[in-house]
Amino acid sequence: MGDSIEEQIRKIQASAPTIEYYLAPRRARIAELQRELAKAKTRPKRQAISRELKKHIKYVSLTGSRKREKRPSARQLKRQKAEEEKLAWLVRKAGKNPP
Repeated sequence: MGDSIEEQIRKIQASAPTIEYYLAPRRARIAELQRELAKAKTRPKRQAISRELKKHIKYVSLTGSRKREKRPSARQLKRQKAEEEKLAWLVRKAGKNPP
């Protein structure tokens, strides 16, 4: 227990499963469904395989996009801009009226 907090965090992160651990079965299923789709002869069978395939592809693509940083909302951007303008105004006001 003599480890520092940073070392403990590193150990936990190293042992924790990554996103790839969770996506590997989905990707395997996608490959399997693509093979099945190529072999499918009837239209209802192809449609059913296609539906399931799209579901898995959508999940994998959305999960991949979650890793990116989230953009601030429009409300947050508006607030930040207003805050910057207010600070600029206060600096200008302070410059005009020295104490």
